[in-house]
Amino acid sequence: MRYQSIRGRAAVGGVGILTVLGLLPMVVGPASAGPTNPTVGEAVTHALVAASGSVATADDSTATGCMTSNPQPLAYRNDRVVLSTWMDETTAADTVRLALHDIGAPAAITGTETIAMNDIHGAEDVAPIVSVSFRSLSGEPVPIVRLTRHLRLDGFPSSPDYLLSQSSGPSEFWPNGGPKPTTTPAPGRDPAIGSGITIFLYDTGLPPFADANIPPNVSRLTLADDETPDARAPFGVVDLGSVGHTTAIAGVINTVAPGAIVEAARITDNTGVATDVSAARRMANTLRQADAAQSWPGVIVNAFGSPACDGGPGLPGVEMAPLGLEMVAEAVDKHDEALVVASAGNRSSSRRFYPAAFPSVVSIGALDAMRDTGNVSAWTSLSRTAPKAAFSNYGGWVKGWMPGVNLATTHVKGYRFEVNGPVIDGLALVEGSSFSAPIAGGLIAELMAAHGWSANQAWEELRGSGVTCSSAIGSGVALALTSLNSTATTPPVAAAPVEC
Repeated sequence: MRYQSIRGRAAVGGVGILTVLGLLPMVVGPASAGPTNPTVGEAVTHALVAASGSVATADDSTATGCMTSNPQPLAYRNDRVVLSTWMDETTAADTVRLALHDIGAPAAITGTETIAMNDIHGAEDVAPIVSVSFRSLSGEPVPIVRLTRHLRLDGFPSSPDYLLSQSSGPSEFWPNGGPKPTTTPAPGRDPAIGSGITIFLYDTGLPPFADANIPPNVSRLTLADDETPDARAPFGVVDLGSVGHTTAIAGVINTVAPGAIVEAARITDNTGVATDVSAARRMANTLRQADAAQSWPGVIVNAFGSPACDGGPGLPGVEMAPLGLEMVAEAVDKHDEALVVASAGNRSSSRRFYPAAFPSVVSIGALDAMRDTGNVSAWTSLSRTAPKAAFSNYGGWVKGWMPGVNLATTHVKGYRFEVNGPVIDGLALVEGSSFSAPIAGGLIAELMAAHGWSANQAWEELRGSGVTCSSAIGSGVALALTSLNSTATTPPVAAAPVEC
């Protein structure tokens, strides 16, 4: 599916119309304090803010009007906004300075950064983003939602620099206890499946080799893509719930497409948290280098994201989607040699989750293959369907569905995810749409390698082979393998019931 940009050089837009459904509201406190008995969104939002420190704000929407109906918690930097613009950095800074004055928020501009992909073949008309940073002069955080809405109403596409959560676990950052150790690896498939196809995996990075059970077909793009699992007390307990996330995803891809080449890149900043800007920067730089070297990947896997604030009263029906990730999605689509496959998120909500919800991205939700199906494997289903995993996001924007519960995969070695919790020794059971998306990416790679198809053709063939789910979860297509010995497009067993 081609993505047709609706954003002009000075026009407000680049985001779609949607029906806003949601989760529960939260009570926003300081970065060090989280809500009592948090919802999923509250738990992950406050974990992100606590890791980021004073530069980030947790937003429940009730005070800011971030979401005008059925709000969902999210977080963003309070010292930065993002513009999609052809303006130079000086002009962009002046534009933001004027907008800050207009909304009565005294602040000093402290820096600018341009991130661009318009030198990539086919993407010459994709507008760069300029992030503009500032420092509040009032002692109060700058009202980011008011600022971005004001900029948009003045004709300058703008968005907060959202904090991005990894889509792992029923509650994203493992508040239910983290990955569970196992000694039984997933059964392997033919080692030639996916041969010759490169998958770029953008995530938290890979721990030092001594700290991970990294599959042989997986490597870092650069030495800068190391993950630091444990740099502060209590030692032996991971610093962030997302530690080992890339290793686990890599293991999932290795199970489904062991012949594919997986190159992992770290999108997080120095706090270990990813934002729209840090993700866009890393993805843009590495993809520009790949284009110059004629080493473009076939598949790009993203297992992170965020919901987005509404455009507000002046822009009804519009979401302020993350502009950095939108730029990357648009450039990849226009380059027309790869597909971005992204996790739908784990908030049990129909509200759009980005980057999965961008039109050109293949959005994948999670199925629970072991629940009420009679299946003997968490990886497969004779009907190619299963009930929706209770935690998975859903809706018409979710295009495909893959297993995402109790998957055995590689993980960090020698670490706990909570004090006195079990030690992970290289293998773990994981769940989340984070692990559904790489299954889809692996099956796309399988079809590309087997038939010489483009990524888009492989996805269309895969989608055409699946089973349409109920309208209750958005009518996406269930695509589970019937067995690990079957092919990506093996039809379901006729007698098996449709359960999604």
